[in-house]
Amino acid sequence: MLRRGKPSGIAANELNEFLIMDTKPMPTAAPTGRPQMTKSVLSQDVDITGSLTFKGELSFDGTIKGGNISGSVLNVGEHATIEGNITADEVTISGAVKGNAMVAQRCHLRASARLNGDLNTSRLIMEEGATFIGMSNITPRGGQPQQGQERGRGREG
Repeated sequence: MLRRGKPSGIAANELNEFLIMDTKPMPTAAPTGRPQMTKSVLSQDVDITGSLTFKGELSFDGTIKGGNISGSVLNVGEHATIEGNITADEVTISGAVKGNAMVAQRCHLRASARLNGDLNTSRLIMEEGATFIGMSNITPRGGQPQQGQERGRGREG
């Protein structure tokens, strides 16, 4: 909100009016253009047996065994170990995942990532040093599925 006011310490003949901006928090879009969402963090000392469902963005650095993980935006930390399938809109992996991943928009495998399982996504970013063992099916949004799967590093073909 803008309002008019007079600055203190400035002669009125030098500057008749100026604008004062009230600073109130405003919802903003995240850098990727997605709306701002709730962010949750589960650290290294978290061990989960079973499934995990979340809304918004989750940064996970603990251990999950034997279940499915589903939500919007998942960040798997360097110390994380996941044994189960992932279903999300966006996933960034820095730790170890043993299971299949269904990623609607973007999957980012950081240099420290270890993904052992099949991957279905519309966009894949894989940094040098990342390990991916499995089949990939990359289908651009709005495009036709491409059956030419690629084999990841560490798998003989």
